[in-house]
Amino acid sequence: MAMTQSTLVMATPTTESLSEYLSTFYGLHGSFEMLPGELDTNVRVTTTDGAKFLLRLHAPEAGSIEVDLQAEVLQFLQRTVPELAVQRIVPSLSGEMLPVATGADGELRQLRLSTWLEGNVWATLISNEAGQRARSAASLGRALALLDRSLEHFEHVGADRAHRWDLARAADHLDLVASIDDPEKRAMARVVLNRFVNEIAPRLADRPRQVIHNDANDHNVLLGA
Repeated sequence: MAMTQSTLVMATPTTESLSEYLSTFYGLHGSFEMLPGELDTNVRVTTTDGAKFLLRLHAPEAGSIEVDLQAEVLQFLQRTVPELAVQRIVPSLSGEMLPVATGADGELRQLRLSTWLEGNVWATLISNEAGQRARSAASLGRALALLDRSLEHFEHVGADRAHRWDLARAADHLDLVASIDDPEKRAMARVVLNRFVNEIAPRLADRPRQVIHNDANDHNVLLGA
């Protein structure tokens, strides 16, 4: 997806600039709360009528194919498993999924507005009670199974990539084992990775592959959504 969509000069995301993006691209008005993010700028939007959304300003270094992959996955899931509790992309006034803003430095940043999922981050809420943990883990397993099974036929040019979270590329991390300070953990990591290289990797060469959610850790999962 080339960045040829409608643009808006983009400054540092102050409240004023966020208000302009929201109004110009989506016809909405409201308040903002900055949220954490590894690369992208994430903002919780609460509109004047109380509706909540997530506004993501993709990092300038995020490639357009990568960003389009993320958007296409969400749209694919919306079409195929609408009952799944994942965000839904809100198109711009002109129907764009990823309108583009141009920064003051000339960098392009794609915007994505999506629905807000209510819930609590797993890491802050999960009980130590064994029964509840087991039930929550089972619920998460069912959700991930449905999500990943639904993506069996999802295809996108951006999915054919090298990614550090790809378990099939675990051998790439062998050189990093020496950076582990604890001798016992370092030895354990080396054993596991060497076993992968010698026993597992050769068996994967002719196995089917597909897109999955491979980062459902306790800070990426909401309970009660």
